[in-house]
Amino acid sequence: MENWRSSAHRLLRLCSNHPSGYRFSRMVRKSAHSEVLRRHEGAFTKIQPPILQKKHHFELYSHHLPLRWVIGKTPGTQSRYFCFMATKIERNSTFAQLNSDDISYFKKLLGEKNVIQEEDALLAANIDWMHKYRGSSKLLLQPRSTEEVSQILKYCNSRRLAVVPQGGNTGLVGGSVPVFDEVIVNVSLMNNIISFDKVSGVLVCEAGCILENLISFLDNQGYIFS
Repeated sequence: MENWRSSAHRLLRLCSNHPSGYRFSRMVRKSAHSEVLRRHEGAFTKIQPPILQKKHHFELYSHHLPLRWVIGKTPGTQSRYFCFMATKIERNSTFAQLNSDDISYFKKLLGEKNVIQEEDALLAANIDWMHKYRGSSKLLLQPRSTEEVSQILKYCNSRRLAVVPQGGNTGLVGGSVPVFDEVIVNVSLMNNIISFDKVSGVLVCEAGCILENLISFLDNQGYIFS
């Protein structure tokens, strides 16, 4: 425990040079907030060192517990947390915007039913599975082969149209949704199993195959997906 206290004190001394100007007391007073480290279900949850300002309270949280479990537990105080400042991003002005000629090209290449422009249909593709990230794409393309994917990317590269690939859109970090108005290339129609070698156990499939179908296929072959 003494080692943890020493580590906490060293951390506080480093924090005393924080640009916000907060100065931390090096002494741990015997009060309701003098607890330096507290255990919760076997994990260290919170460091609560006292500071000189009466209306402010500095709290450090461990990664062992979700922040929402411990944030705001001290009413009437302000909390400061170690974090990176968010950077506001802007659309790259060198990328072109869609026009009617682009839409006509994609409809000729893929067919009208595989060129999605309806707002309701685009809504699900513009939001990630966790509903944390939202894009503003106006166009979703559904290629059926690698050749069509190649033609799409070749055209978008020549026109400098930004593209985001998308599969089942079940990612947890927003990587499959557009940041701005990128063209969504959804590969859900490319869901065929190309080959399976029972000797080597190697399965080759298209990019749009979902795990449930692959597991079912291998189960029927007497194999396990791993």
